[in-house]
Amino acid sequence: MNTMNAMIAIEQKLISDETLLRLLHYAPETFYDDPLSTDKPNLVDVDSDDYWSLVKKHIKKTPYVDDLTDERIGRVIFYIGDTFPTDENADFHDVRLMFDVFCHHSFEEGDYRLEKLMDHLHTSLKGYKLYRTDKDTAEKIGIGQISYLGSEPLGTVPGYIGHRMTYTVPIINGRVGRRGSRY
Repeated sequence: MNTMNAMIAIEQKLISDETLLRLLHYAPETFYDDPLSTDKPNLVDVDSDDYWSLVKKHIKKTPYVDDLTDERIGRVIFYIGDTFPTDENADFHDVRLMFDVFCHHSFEEGDYRLEKLMDHLHTSLKGYKLYRTDKDTAEKIGIGQISYLGSEPLGTVPGYIGHRMTYTVPIINGRVGRRGSRY
């Protein structure tokens, strides 16, 4: 369950990130058209049906890109990569977190949008401690912080450019505590 909780925590972080949604959603009209400008409407309003449509279009949890050829947008796809046992402690395992970042070539030609997206994600994720925001108290997931492993270009979608960013986080294996509870 801790790996699932880690993915829920990442999803919660991504979908509540106003800057990320603006970078993914607002197409540049010119190089100087700032998607973060206060002249543009805010996008994060969880009570709005429009917000959930934007989230569904721009942030995915499975590596699905077939629909990208239909529109000009930005998208972040996050999913679990390889998992490894840790040498130091059998109570933990390391999970690779994959973030595929795509933007339509017109975004890139307009204002270097892929680089802006990658910089923003890296700043948001590097060193982040996972926690669930939908619990009464912030429930910590795993131990330690997200660490950056590297990135590589992706070129699988016609009309789009992309990059795969890879991070790792140590996750607590399920085990029985002193009173028989699992954590």
